[in-house]
Amino acid sequence: MEETNESMMEKYVAYVSEIVNRCSKMGDLVDEIQNAVTPQKLNTALAMYFNISSWLIAEYQRQKIAYESEKRSFSMWWDEQFEKAKKQVLLEYAETKVKPSVTEFETRARLMNQGEYYMLQAKVDTSEARMRFLLRMTDLLKSYDSILTTLSSNMRQEMRTLSLDNRMNASPEGVSANKVRAGFPQPNELRVRVTE
Repeated sequence: MEETNESMMEKYVAYVSEIVNRCSKMGDLVDEIQNAVTPQKLNTALAMYFNISSWLIAEYQRQKIAYESEKRSFSMWWDEQFEKAKKQVLLEYAETKVKPSVTEFETRARLMNQGEYYMLQAKVDTSEARMRFLLRMTDLLKSYDSILTTLSSNMRQEMRTLSLDNRMNASPEGVSANKVRAGFPQPNELRVRVTE
């Protein structure tokens, strides 16, 4: 059963959706409850990065091979149809002194095989579209790497700052003696000296 252009487009859209869904968990950084990027979400994305990028590169290579195979199959079929059309056109022009152009051969070959030509060409185009989509996804993943790195660095800096703020704002009673520098007066030892 021959595929229609519509069914090929539906399969392409389903393929794109599948790829996006497989990669989306890594891109989902905002916690819905906190409405913020959390360390857990960021760590999950960082942990998934290698596996998803490896899988995406492998899928790109697989699709690239499939595309090259479709192209070769189409070329082999097209060469045969072109030769048949060329022979037919040359027979028609045999008694005239006019020499037919290559465009006439190609047009005749397409007309003689109209349905099959456009269907096979659509398969090649769809395979190329899949390959190019995966290439764009790998490019997106490369730029996402720098985004994750920046977010991670910013988050570490925020955590250090929050930790320092928490220690500075902590009550003096909660500070243990060994954490207070020697030579500095303890909070209960602070007295104002009044000089006369």
